[in-house]
This record gives sequence, C-alpha cells and structure tokens, in this order.
Amino acid sequence: IHVIDYFPIARRIVSSSNAVGVVAQAWTQTAAFQGEFAIVHAPDFLPYAPLCCAYQARRAPSPAGNALIEILCEENKSAH
Repeated sequence: IHVIDYFPIARRIVSSSNAVGVVAQAWTQTAAFQGEFAIVHAPDFLPYAPLCCAYQARRAPSPAGNALIEILCEENKSAH
C-alpha cells in the first residue's frame, strides 16, 4: 500500500497502470474523477486496520520521531 496524499499524482498513477486507488468521496464528485474512473460502492470495503510505528533497530529515532511516537502512544491510550 502506498499513500499518496495528492490527487493529481494518484490520478496519473491509476490512470496509467492497473493500480487501484482509494479516494475521499468528495473527489468522486469532481469532473476530473468522473471523466476517467469508475466507483466501487462498498462502504465497508476497507475496514480500519491497526497500525504501528517502526524505526530502524540500529538507530534511535530522531527527536522529531520520538515526539511523534509519544503523541501516537498518548492518542492510543486515550482511544481505549
């Protein structure tokens, strides 16, 4: 899975390959989308998946990486 948070790039990849894309429903209402793509109507098509943080075992995370890990851990605690 690759996450591309810029519709024009994702659009180019999907329209020039056999890739399948997932977009926000708002994009499906645009002329750019409707002119090139078909919609798969399946509200539970992609269930939420558990995620994790990973970093290279031989290196400690950067200060920014540590801050992100702390934030994610706090969010995870408050979600349960």
